[in-house]
Amino acid sequence: MDIEARSIIIEEIAIDNYLAWKSGRFVFEDLKLSQVCDQLNRLYHMECAFNDDELKDIPLTANFSNESKEKTLSVIALTLDIEFEKQNNVVNWKN
Repeated sequence: MDIEARSIIIEEIAIDNYLAWKSGRFVFEDLKLSQVCDQLNRLYHMECAFNDDELKDIPLTANFSNESKEKTLSVIALTLDIEFEKQNNVVNWKN
């Protein structure tokens, strides 16, 4: 929401992922990595940082069922051919 511009910004999300805490299943269909991070934050309480802004726009299509945070991050990195580093509750994505 941008109060000064009096506008609301609506982002495209995978609505089923809001219930992921209950089902343990995440489905990402052609979502930007930045959007994936927003949804992972809701489940794993983590933030994302990017060493290159272009990484934010890389699309990801993947399904996860009852995976740990570490396994989920590793699969995303392997799928997108990028690397990550965890520091406390921040995941730093890098090429």
